[in-house]
Amino acid sequence: MLTVLRTVLLASTGLAISACASLEPEPCTAEWVDWKKTQVLNTFARQHTGDIRFVRELAGSFDREQSAPQVLLRLATAGPRVQSLVEDFVDLAVPAVQTAVAQCGSAPRASQLFADMLRDEGVDEKTLEWIETLGVFFDQTAAD
Repeated sequence: MLTVLRTVLLASTGLAISACASLEPEPCTAEWVDWKKTQVLNTFARQHTGDIRFVRELAGSFDREQSAPQVLLRLATAGPRVQSLVEDFVDLAVPAVQTAVAQCGSAPRASQLFADMLRDEGVDEKTLEWIETLGVFFDQTAAD
């Protein structure tokens, strides 16, 4: 009888813990906005792992000693892939976050969302500063 009681108690505790872990925060609170943004950005990052790794490696290659022609060649070949990543982000992730958050009053800028996602994926701060500096172009693309 004691073994059955222990099993029932452990099972109900496990159910209670898993139920708490799957509950979303109350909508429109700061926690909910962060939770929703994280869900969308993590999903996008999982779907674009290779492209994000490419951006991380591209950023790392500029720290090494390279001649100006080597840097220009690397940038020229990287352009289409980075542009594709940005376009996918603007077309998929930005609207998903903005739609969710808009019901609460204000939506985040596309450039900030992109920088947050890349930061979570380990892209260095120097590259993120560059992205945030060019944020006007990201945000303008998202508005079109």
